[in-house]
Amino acid sequence: MNDTIELQRLREAHARTEATFSQVRCRAGRGADPDFERRLDHHQRTLRGLLDDDADLASAAISAAKRAMTAADPAAPLMMLEMAREALAHAIRRKFSGVNRHAA
Repeated sequence: MNDTIELQRLREAHARTEATFSQVRCRAGRGADPDFERRLDHHQRTLRGLLDDDADLASAAISAAKRAMTAADPAAPLMMLEMAREALAHAIRRKFSGVNRHAA
């Protein structure tokens, strides 16, 4: 598949995942309904398929989101989610910059 198409899919998947992470922050500590958990699982599968070597970062971020949802006191899990989000975003930026360097 064309790198441009692959990167566009990654950009869109990351944006959808970030939107869901925003909802996690609002719902933290209240539990996750099955539909919301399925959405998180879908994000994880999609990102893992697009990230290759950094696939574990997607899993870590989704796991942190689930912990934040189910924690009685979500403060620490929310901090872990923020750190996992940053690591995921960094890997995605690195993937974009690597493709741009090869294209130049």
